This record gives sequence, structure tokens and C-alpha cells, in this order.
Amino acid sequence: QSNVIPPSAKAVINHRVHPAQSVAEVIAHDRKVIDDPRVDIRVKISREAHPVSPFGPTSIPFQMVAASIRQIYPDAIVVPVEVVVVVVVVVRSWDGEGEAVFIANTDTRWYLSFTSNLYRFLPTVILPSDVNRYHGNNERISIHHYYKAVSFYYRLIKNADVLIDQVPASTINNGEEEL
Repeated sequence: QSNVIPPSAKAVINHRVHPAQSVAEVIAHDRKVIDDPRVDIRVKISREAHPVSPFGPTSIPFQMVAASIRQIYPDAIVVPVEVVVVVVVVVRSWDGEGEAVFIANTDTRWYLSFTSNLYRFLPTVILPSDVNRYHGNNERISIHHYYKAVSFYYRLIKNADVLIDQVPASTINNGEEEL
């Protein structure tokens, strides 16, 4: 009946763990906030946060990504952030639709054993009207934004060649063998 209080309730909570925290700390925070001994918290699946990739003026891989962004979006502001979204770029109403933010959270866990330079970045404009289509019906990208994304990857590959040529061979891959 609609006027009866149910005897139990369930909730599924999905946390994005900050690199400065552990899963245990997040669960402890949940317990403190809920503050009810009747609530049973169970972790179904957990992964610790990914390490923060090197960034800043001395990080060649980060500078390669930042340079590629600026070549495609000259008015962009590239900001390294120590969270799941590592690079945030804001483009000021270049297409008349207002400000847009570039965000991404990729399957980086599959690449952690390959490199420490994992920059979670989506090289396209995401407008507020796009968000409700994520992973659902009618997920799409405009031709213009698709072209910009392809152009970003083209510039990234070209910039990799230029930067690699400028770096002493002994510093590349920290002496590790190539695949």
C-alpha cells in the first residue's frame, strides 16, 4: 500500500575516490555522516584512487598534452588538477552556446602498468545539454567537435615527435625497454 512505511531500504552509492584518500577513509566518512547503527554499509567493489600523473613545467608528457590543447583551442586555459579529472579546459563561448568544460574519466586502470603519464582528458567540448546523454540513448558528438578531437590527436602525435627529438635518449622511459 502507498501509505505503509517499508520495513527496509537499500541504496547504492558510487564514490570517486580522491588520490589523497583511501577507500577505507571514504567508508569511515560515510559511517560518520550517516551515524545510524541500523545502517549496514557493505562495499561490493572497490579500487583505490589512481596515482596522480606528473604535471607542471618540467613534465614533458604533460606539456605535450597542454601544447596540443592550446594548438586546437587557442583561448583555452589548461589547468592540472589532482583529482580523477586531471585536465580541465574552459573555452569561452566560441560557438555561441556559452562556456563549456572538457572532462573525462577513462579506463585508466588498464594502462597503469604501461605508464605513469595518464592524462584523463577528452578533447572535445561538452555542453550542459550533452551531459544527460552520457552512456545513454542519443549519445553523440557534432561533426565540428569530432573534427576538433581528431585534430587534437593529430597534434598530440606530431608534438610527441618534436618533444622526443629534444629529449636525451637516456631520459626516455627511465631506461625501460620498448614494447
